[in-house]
Amino acid sequence: MFTGSISTTNCFVNAPSQSNNAGCSINTTYTQTYGAGFDDITGGVYATEWTSHAISIWFFPRNAIPGDIRNRRPKPQSWGEPVSQFQGACDLDSQIKDQQIVFDNTFCGDWAGNVWTSDALCGPQAATCNDFVANNPNAFTGAYWTINSLRVYQD
Repeated sequence: MFTGSISTTNCFVNAPSQSNNAGCSINTTYTQTYGAGFDDITGGVYATEWTSHAISIWFFPRNAIPGDIRNRRPKPQSWGEPVSQFQGACDLDSQIKDQQIVFDNTFCGDWAGNVWTSDALCGPQAATCNDFVANNPNAFTGAYWTINSLRVYQD
């Protein structure tokens, strides 16, 4: 069980039954997990448990970070339902491996660039996402990362 809702079910990024590069995706109704909502609560913690059975992801607002995480002794079994969980028919050990952690601000790209004109808020602002980014540098003055820590724990 998890609190999000499944958007796409096939972990293969080139699955013929879904948009290119969609992979497995789960949406959440939480408005504070990214963007302005995330900034409003001064951030939080994402925690991921990756096993052969499932990949589970939790989000904790800064004011609700569990003590075991703060004390660097994570106990995922005590965190309640994750926001997302990937399991089932996908063979996680063979399909999801050799991962890298990347922090970046990606403007436009395959997904956002292709839906720009159909978005009610974005479309009227510029003909394309690339045009908007190129001509509105002030729109991104608050787009940066502050990383307090990145920790990886293994059994």
